[in-house]
Amino acid sequence: MKFIKFPNGKIWRVTEEGVASGIVLVPGYDNMTNLEERLDAVAEAATGSFIGLEDFSVESRGGDFVAFTGLSREYLGVDWLAVQGEYKVIDPNSEEFSQALREQYGLSDIEIEHALDNLTTTYGDECSVDVLGSLRQLRCPPHPEPCSYVRVVVDGFETAYWVEDEWASAPAEVMGALIGALKRS
Repeated sequence: MKFIKFPNGKIWRVTEEGVASGIVLVPGYDNMTNLEERLDAVAEAATGSFIGLEDFSVESRGGDFVAFTGLSREYLGVDWLAVQGEYKVIDPNSEEFSQALREQYGLSDIEIEHALDNLTTTYGDECSVDVLGSLRQLRCPPHPEPCSYVRVVVDGFETAYWVEDEWASAPAEVMGALIGALKRS
């Protein structure tokens, strides 16, 4: 998995096979009625070109936010790590990456720090609840497992996390922080 900066300045996760995914704001998406118009608008918003993705799927998240997964057209049949110019592999430890998270998702410095500290943290199956009209999700272990943690995720980046001991000892504080973390964007 690499992070690639596209011509429009957006940074997306891209697999070795060239599959890009993320959540993007597409102004007017909810009012578009033509499928081709919708797909072109998603590709344009995600990559900077209406032909920037192919074989992709989309899912409306409300409020003109759209989740997408698809092949990055620029990398098909090409060693995409060797592509020069407008496409750039971004080091997740760089200031450029932190700045991109700030600009692209509106993350605070604390959220960016948490996201960077947890880039390689993995979880098993989870229950996921989308915050409609937002980039955010609430995730926890799936039922019937005990709810031993909750975390807030912004387009795949974990920005906040609490374990059951924290909410047992300070329920009002944790609940306030959780609701605040879900409401930010």
